[in-house]
Amino acid sequence: MRALSRWHLWRHPGNLRGWLFTILHNYVNDVARAASRPDVVEIQDYFPAMAVPGNQTDHIRLREVATAIGALPDTQRQTLLLVTMEGFSYGETAEITGVPIGTVMSRLSRARDRVRETVAGENPARGRSAT
Repeated sequence: MRALSRWHLWRHPGNLRGWLFTILHNYVNDVARAASRPDVVEIQDYFPAMAVPGNQTDHIRLREVATAIGALPDTQRQTLLLVTMEGFSYGETAEITGVPIGTVMSRLSRARDRVRETVAGENPARGRSAT
């Protein structure tokens, strides 16, 4: 229904499949975002002074993430920081690093997986390429 109602927005000639996939992806995100919004108002909204500040585990977790990022290979760390911290797009990151967009996506995926595994206490998978 969304594609049909926005048919006038599709650029001819263009990648119809990609355009439809983008609409589907955005729809799924919209549904997930709507489902995650609670209908109940939290008490902190009425009494912000009662909200509890972060505890020591938040600081420890942040330190673990920073250590895990620091342990990444240079190429993965650079890609991760350019995309997540600096907010560059995959294309901009590819231009900055001088590699194809597919390589940027691969490095970013591996970096995120390795950080996630390290913080979760798992051993990062060995034998993967360090690109």
